[in-house]
Amino acid sequence: RDAVGECYQLALAEDPDAQGDVHVRFIVGPDGEVDAVEVFHSTLAHPASERCICDAMANWRFPRPRPRGRSVLLTYPYALATE
Repeated sequence: RDAVGECYQLALAEDPDAQGDVHVRFIVGPDGEVDAVEVFHSTLAHPASERCICDAMANWRFPRPRPRGRSVLLTYPYALATE
């Protein structure tokens, strides 16, 4: 979450009123590493922040999915606002 907050700061630096939802789709591989990540919907309208979120998530590690040996597709919505 800290990394996503830092990415949101990029948008706030340009527009202190920036806010929006960023929906991310990502694949956790059998080893728990993120194999792919993309923004599939965003109302934030700040491409640099969206890329930053994807880049940060690409380095995250999760518990190995069960059953072992399978990848898992996940989605997560981030609601970004100053309040």
